[in-house]
Amino acid sequence: MKDIAPRKSLGQNFLKNKTVAMRIVDLLGDVSGKPVLEIGPGMGVLTEFLTERNPLLTLVELDERAIDYLRNKFNRNLNIVHSDILDFDIKRHSEQYKEKLLVIGNIPYNISTEIFFLLFENAACISKAVLTVQKEVAVRVCSGYGSRQYGITSVAARLVCTPSIAFDIAAGSFFPAPKVTSSVLVLDFYQEHKYLNDFAEIMSLVRAAFSQRRKMLRNSLENYLKACNLPPKLLEDELNKNDLRYFSMRAEQLSLQDFVKLFEIISSLKKNK
Repeated sequence: MKDIAPRKSLGQNFLKNKTVAMRIVDLLGDVSGKPVLEIGPGMGVLTEFLTERNPLLTLVELDERAIDYLRNKFNRNLNIVHSDILDFDIKRHSEQYKEKLLVIGNIPYNISTEIFFLLFENAACISKAVLTVQKEVAVRVCSGYGSRQYGITSVAARLVCTPSIAFDIAAGSFFPAPKVTSSVLVLDFYQEHKYLNDFAEIMSLVRAAFSQRRKMLRNSLENYLKACNLPPKLLEDELNKNDLRYFSMRAEQLSLQDFVKLFEIISSLKKNK
């Protein structure tokens, strides 16, 4: 069976190292009888180890060549959905099961952030995700406040899950070999979600704060507060009343709890105007 040629337009770098593939699948734990969603299976190096473990497996693949390849390779009725993962309805898919989804994939690096937010927004439907991404991106997701890498995705991840890097993968484990080191990122989603209902609104605040990350929040939130029809002086007075110095801090200095506290204060002021 002839391999398919990777397409740069689809961000395809196929994992060829089977030892690494088995380690990645092992990170999902026991998948027997559990719903597993694989993103972009390509030539099925992860799929091979998954099918051996008898999950309720669904593959989401955009490349028609890969779909034909997988059907020939496994000679079985795989549940393959021909779709861009960004167009796939995770919530609707999860509703047919009585438990949360496990997600796995060597995801295209050019849309990794979009895939993260798709998963974050559907966090109530997912228990764990194991994703192979560019190392720099994985470090950014896992970075804590105060570091240079800390940013929008770092805060978003911590609203819904605990992120960690399991291990790195050398470029030679892929075909074609990317110009960067890759990392396997594990997202352990919370059992209970305190912030999911307000996720979009909190992230609107976070994005505004990081839009001019070198500036203090007093300046970077100027347009955001204007859109909220909230006078900056009103917010600053309320922060001072609570002995909070957020206005004189930069976005990277605020922890998740700080952003949530700031969001709650702004929400309260908007309601009581």
